[in-house]
Amino acid sequence: MKDKGFIIIIAIGAAIVYVAMHFSGGGTLDKDTPWTLSQKKDAVSGYYEKDVLGHRVLNFNPLSLHQAKTLWSQTPTAGEMASALPDFDLAEAKAKNGIVDGAFKRFFLEYLDRLKGRFLSGEIRADQTPDAVRNLQ
Repeated sequence: MKDKGFIIIIAIGAAIVYVAMHFSGGGTLDKDTPWTLSQKKDAVSGYYEKDVLGHRVLNFNPLSLHQAKTLWSQTPTAGEMASALPDFDLAEAKAKNGIVDGAFKRFFLEYLDRLKGRFLSGEIRADQTPDAVRNLQ
């Protein structure tokens, strides 16, 4: 009889854990809940520093290029670049001033130049350029 009571308690406990995890999101990062949004913000905020003039600049130098590309869309800098488009000269100036020199900055400036070529050739429209910059498509 004691064994049945123990099994019932375990089953009830498992059911409670399942329901709690299922309805709370279970701490997964694939949903944009307030918790995950704050985690994403914290994930990129550590890559900002102040330049000599006191301006906030993005420094992805501690990361590999792949890691930097993965985090890029979550940064405020990506949004700033996207809002500058389709003015590619303004976006380039923002990138030169807002990203610390390194592999990611070189990649991004080359990417921006290729994107400008695609835009000028008619391959993409002006309204598609912000998403292309945010998502590095």
